[in-house]
Amino acid sequence: MNLRRWAPWAILAVVLVAALLWGAGGDDGPADPGERTERLQRQIACPECDGQSVAESNAPVADTIRRFITVRVDEGATDAEIRDQLVLSYGRRVLLEPERTGFVALVWILPIVALLAGLAGLAWAFRSWREAETAAPTAADRDLVEQARRHQAEPDDGEDAR
Repeated sequence: MNLRRWAPWAILAVVLVAALLWGAGGDDGPADPGERTERLQRQIACPECDGQSVAESNAPVADTIRRFITVRVDEGATDAEIRDQLVLSYGRRVLLEPERTGFVALVWILPIVALLAGLAGLAWAFRSWREAETAAPTAADRDLVEQARRHQAEPDDGEDAR
């Protein structure tokens, strides 16, 4: 087995597995309830504002949601429970980040698949080019070179007429 040939692929596999493990790993979350509250407020969209989180908005409904999040965090509710309650009250549009499960997971997975397919295509192209450069010339290649040499050695009629 040629180590030089397989080393880049092994490195790529290790990096890919590490990235997938890091991405799939659970977030322990902030230990402080205040940090949890702030993070949730940044993840929830203001239902009346266009593209603003409740943390950024000054709308009355945003203030209501901020107070709701603070109370629920103090009561010991999980982030998922708080999000689910807000989705029940305001709909899915209140979530600024798409879910990472089910059909919506394609939003997270497709860019990675496209990147890997592109890298695989580049690797295949580079390998093909390298093999083409190192391939021994064929008889047809030699004939083509000989014809070019003969053509270069013959005087061009257009140049003699000048």
